[in-house]
Amino acid sequence: MVAVPIPSRRPANIPRRSCVPIDARHGRILLHITQPVIFGENHKNHEFEVWDPIRDQQWAVPTIKGFPNLNAAVLCAASTTVGTCDHLHCRRGPFLVVYVASTTDDGPFCVRVYSSEVGSWSEPTYAVRRPDYVGFRVPSALGGSSIYFTFLYAERIFKYSLSKQKISLVRGPPLQGGHVALVTREDGGLGLATVVDFRLYIWSRENGPRRHDRWTQIRVVELDKLLPVSAHMTFYEVVGAANCAGVIFLATGDGFYVIDLKFGRATKLCQDNFFTGIFPFTTLDNTATMTTEIIPSVVL
Repeated sequence: MVAVPIPSRRPANIPRRSCVPIDARHGRILLHITQPVIFGENHKNHEFEVWDPIRDQQWAVPTIKGFPNLNAAVLCAASTTVGTCDHLHCRRGPFLVVYVASTTDDGPFCVRVYSSEVGSWSEPTYAVRRPDYVGFRVPSALGGSSIYFTFLYAERIFKYSLSKQKISLVRGPPLQGGHVALVTREDGGLGLATVVDFRLYIWSRENGPRRHDRWTQIRVVELDKLLPVSAHMTFYEVVGAANCAGVIFLATGDGFYVIDLKFGRATKLCQDNFFTGIFPFTTLDNTATMTTEIIPSVVL
């Protein structure tokens, strides 16, 4: 098997212009169907579709009551149990959609899970609200049998255990602000990337005794040595990562860059920089060659 870490292109055209990618994993892309915002109407219903761009097949997901602050993820149904699927050939199998939202500005967090096998959403799981908001259209990360989402402020990370159906909040590393991207490490653990003062920081969450996990800073990349001079005087924002591939996606005022941590190089892919998130879509062809392509979620 040959891994190609640098994204090459975007797959087939998204089925509808009103659809915006909100996640991509295990051979599927989760699309959020956008609707016109009516002034004064905060709680609208939300529609999602799951799309297999290789076969150009879509699955409609039942409408779910919406809240003003949400995110969602798609994943193989076997993700509830670690080690039962290698996720290389499961795109034709059953899948799950995990929906997380804030019920009101000061209300609890809510999680519901859609199962393609059952054909319906689960009953909601609630947790006490902290003063923060889930990052909308920001990439999530799958670690073990848990799915992780970022908040707008990275003091804590939202964790939902698929096997235990339990919500918990994970304390993030000591950061100095800035956007973050969650990363799934090769061993299935959780990592995090962020940019501060033109430096790319990579963190790893290590399991500690008595559930006292700790964050370790494992790498610092000097971006001014990788990016061209034209990008030095602009903003830098981490907008995604190719899990297990050592690739970070960076939006700057000079365009969109891919940072390859393994080879220590930066590649400019386009001039656009208005992405809220980048979702890598990985395919495996008949020659067992793995290719990663980018799925951007744009600002509307």
